[in-house]
Amino acid sequence: MKRTTHRTIARAAVALGAAAGLALTAGVGSAQALTYMGWVSNEAHGNFTFESYGEVVTVRDTASDGWGIEVQVYDGKTSKLSYCRVAGDGKSKKCDMSFPEGHRLSFDIYGYDDSGNMTDASSYEFTA
Repeated sequence: MKRTTHRTIARAAVALGAAAGLALTAGVGSAQALTYMGWVSNEAHGNFTFESYGEVVTVRDTASDGWGIEVQVYDGKTSKLSYCRVAGDGKSKKCDMSFPEGHRLSFDIYGYDDSGNMTDASSYEFTA
């Protein structure tokens, strides 16, 4: 039977510490990771993006059809309702929503016209 020495224990402790450090750093990601960022379509009228870092919504009107595009964002935890809208083919608008991090947000995207008519909503949920 081999005798355990202080040197053997020290080597094992160093190796274990290095392995633990490597395992921890392998899982570290950016604190600014996006929960969602990508175009989401609402029929033919337009689309939007949501960047969870900074809570920025960008809406874009993609058709010259007399309809604008609106996104309503609802934070169920605080009951805050915010809007971002734009009209005109090819136009876009960025809106800073400033929601608390970690809150689950509901997004409804609508087409709208000058008479106040709105299309049925497409709905999505993301985390700020």
